[in-house]
Amino acid sequence: MGLSDEQKEEYEECFKLFDKDEDGKIEAREIADVVRALGLNPSEPQVEEMVKKVSPKGGPVGVDAILTVMDGHGIVNGTAEQVLESFKIFDNQGEGKILATEMKAVYCNMGEKFNEEEAEKLMKALPVDSKGYVDYAEWTKMIFSA
Repeated sequence: MGLSDEQKEEYEECFKLFDKDEDGKIEAREIADVVRALGLNPSEPQVEEMVKKVSPKGGPVGVDAILTVMDGHGIVNGTAEQVLESFKIFDNQGEGKILATEMKAVYCNMGEKFNEEEAEKLMKALPVDSKGYVDYAEWTKMIFSA
């Protein structure tokens, strides 16, 4: 798959936060903390697999281990049901729709924030009806089938 330079930089910065003594290494057991800080929510078996992959003997690991884990984690951040539930928070009318502009604001201000270019691409991709609303169940199907 391969990580972008931006992703590598972000992961390296996060790694440094956990490298308390600044020796370029963290304990293998801290891998879970680092990937959780980067927004993933691995299960215990997934954590064990990550650790085995980068530190078979369980010793300290360097930043390369985090880059390896993040490049091949295979963890899906959230299920379709979780995404639907989160959109319902913004559905004041309970009709299964939210304003496209509201959805853009959510993507730009929560979680891993979109920049302006990404937000514009989002707006072009959204299935917006004639009144400016997005059926978020339809949108969720689209993003999970991509």
